[in-house]
Amino acid sequence: MEVVYLSFAGFIIAVRFYPPNEGWLPEVFKEDLYNYHGGLIIKNLGRKKIDYTIRVIDENNIQFVRLAKVNRNLVHFYEKENDKSLTTFYHIGIYQFQIVLRIVANKLLAKHKSFLLHSSGNEIGDKAHLFLARSGGGKSTIMGLLHPTYKGIADDTIIIKQEGNHYYAYQTPFLEKKPWIKKTPKRYEIGGMYFLHKNPVFSLTKITNKNDLSERVLKSIWFDVDYPRQKVSQIIKLVKQEDYFYDLVFAKDQKRINKLRALFTNLC
Repeated sequence: MEVVYLSFAGFIIAVRFYPPNEGWLPEVFKEDLYNYHGGLIIKNLGRKKIDYTIRVIDENNIQFVRLAKVNRNLVHFYEKENDKSLTTFYHIGIYQFQIVLRIVANKLLAKHKSFLLHSSGNEIGDKAHLFLARSGGGKSTIMGLLHPTYKGIADDTIIIKQEGNHYYAYQTPFLEKKPWIKKTPKRYEIGGMYFLHKNPVFSLTKITNKNDLSERVLKSIWFDVDYPRQKVSQIIKLVKQEDYFYDLVFAKDQKRINKLRALFTNLC
């Protein structure tokens, strides 16, 4: 049995590949895992504990459920075993495996004062600078404009985790829309969170009035149905404690990109 260890946000997931009956799907699944998640794979577990186990097996007879009213067929792609393990199948492929990873990540994050932030991000001055906006609000755009001068680390989602009295950012284990974003288990100090606004005039304003700041951050949180209250309390504590929130006005203008980069050079 082959075992691959994925490391993210201080957690270790063991992906255990059980011997298949036959066919080429297992090799494709493993090859895709190495190609898309290779930066998170650790070779030597050492004394680190395993936080969750994903068993990957060969299902002899692939199960389907037909929803006649909506003319859909659903394929069986995972089974929960307990709070620390589940089973999935070689036939699901790497994209459906992202759903499995999100389920596992949500469970681990909820138990360790962590949450998923709907945000893009760049590494600037060895810190994570995170950009918040509604869908279509420019998160991926500004990340791409700053890259490669400032390395892009996320185009849609980032993990925020409380460790001790501080909050840190980690890359998620999920696939990014931009395939050139490289994943690592690195822990980042947070250099800033920026609420994006599109306008031809560039400006960066520090937020000093925190009256509605928790509500603004909450709009960028990925909620699941099980742990909303816990996440709300985490956001309130984060906003009260930290002092790195900004309003950033920018435009997608290659002629002014140097001005945008200069804003962050001066900030750091």
